[in-house]
Amino acid sequence: MNLKNKALIFFIFIFLSFTAIPEEYKIMSFNIQYGNTKATHLNDSWYNYFTGIVSEVNPDILLVQEIGEANNGIEKVHKALGQSTYGCISTEKYFAHKSYINNGTTYSGFGGSTQNNVVFYKNRKFKAEDLCEKLKFTTPEHTRFPSDFNNFQCIKFTTKDNKTFIVVNAHVRPDGKGFWKMKEGIIHSRDTITLRKLLYEMEKLHPTAGVIAGGDFNYSRAVLTDTWTDGQKLSAEWTVDPGFTPDEYSQAGLGTTYSNGPWDHFICNDLIRVTRDFCIPLKLNSDSKDSYTYVNGKWMKDSEFNRNISDHWPVSISIKY
Repeated sequence: MNLKNKALIFFIFIFLSFTAIPEEYKIMSFNIQYGNTKATHLNDSWYNYFTGIVSEVNPDILLVQEIGEANNGIEKVHKALGQSTYGCISTEKYFAHKSYINNGTTYSGFGGSTQNNVVFYKNRKFKAEDLCEKLKFTTPEHTRFPSDFNNFQCIKFTTKDNKTFIVVNAHVRPDGKGFWKMKEGIIHSRDTITLRKLLYEMEKLHPTAGVIAGGDFNYSRAVLTDTWTDGQKLSAEWTVDPGFTPDEYSQAGLGTTYSNGPWDHFICNDLIRVTRDFCIPLKLNSDSKDSYTYVNGKWMKDSEFNRNISDHWPVSISIKY
């Protein structure tokens, strides 16, 4: 090999060394309604459905809402997923059971039961830092980001090639003026506005990091992208459900009819490149209000899904970062 070819190979090697190929990661959000009225049985059948749904996507990061503390709920779900595969960070130590006062305003607790947020992540792919202490979620009366039930999560992930991105796991309480208000696109809860402030703060503190919020927002995409009650919209660098098709928007909120929802979303800043969005397969029955979901090898009516698994479908995205 002559000197010219050796030099060319050397420069190609150097170029490739400093031009990292973006890694692809899958992120799923799933309100599992664990321990609530329709899933109190939590028998083997429930775990089989749950693990089957998750394994279809095989997420690198799984954002879960509504895991109760009763009967070691978090530990049991973690075990079902695989404790050696997934790390686990939860709101268990700061979820508000009792109301609290922050800057003169009272925020609700949830009483004796719990609706923890939990983030599961693949240990071999990330280092994870829970920012709850820095954001003072553990002392809710002092945090700059108070919310009812105090169950926002904010996790800083570092990849193997030392890239960082921020993931917020959100379960936003609706405005409290009735379930149907969530569909009108007029009233936004103060918690939603607090969440937006949190996203902007993360972008400010970590200007080179991608920021993603996922979870159960209790509002439709149309509401989230419209003008909010404080007269503002999400700024231009933020996208709600990037790449999702209209049908896929509708896969994230089971109700009495197909039109109820969706409530579950992803919000990403412009440093996050969404390469794929995917939900579990769904089809409509033309002569019925019921829709059908493909779960563990069979088509299941949404009423059956609601009764046996959850009142939410999961939503997932794939990102390159």
